[in-house]
Amino acid sequence: MIELALKNICKHYGAEQVLSDISFELKTKERVGLIGANGSGKTTILKIITEEEPQDKGQIHKRKGLKIGCLQQIPLYPDSFTVKDVLNTAFKEHKKLQQKLQSLENQMSSLTDTKLKSAVKEYGALQQKFEEIGGYQIESDINRICSGSRSSNDVIIIDSLKFGYKGGDLLLDNINLKVNYGQRLALVGKNGCGKSTLIKILQ
Repeated sequence: MIELALKNICKHYGAEQVLSDISFELKTKERVGLIGANGSGKTTILKIITEEEPQDKGQIHKRKGLKIGCLQQIPLYPDSFTVKDVLNTAFKEHKKLQQKLQSLENQMSSLTDTKLKSAVKEYGALQQKFEEIGGYQIESDINRICSGSRSSNDVIIIDSLKFGYKGGDLLLDNINLKVNYGQRLALVGKNGCGKSTLIKILQ
């Protein structure tokens, strides 16, 4: 299923064109990374997707009910914030809905007859919506991320990777790498051989 689709997106800042005819699709459970030189428009694409900025031309299609969470590239959070606090900022709408459910629960204990029936109906609709957007899984997912839990079989596998910047020669050619869980390694090579690029791709 297609979650998000961009078609022929164009964007200018003044006379400078930052994006020209950008088109791609993201399907359910896909994970992708945007790679490019500074100023090539990566952040602009994300801002258009999250509706922080409008595109000049082109169309964006999102699956009905799709919710997008975004962590800022250079975030500003209180010094007291933990990783869990930061992750929770992506679920503000979920939290508002949860608070409304809790408020209705408290109200229903003192309601009767018609008002109680109306509140029960509203509660049922909100509860269904909360479940559909994954509200009941938020805490467990955040706790799993914070605890760093993972399968003991997790590995990184790179098979015949090739990469080069547009208009230039290949920076990485036929790279093969396998990293088992728990292993530590170092990338050694001369300046400009692609160490930092490989790390960025892995991230």
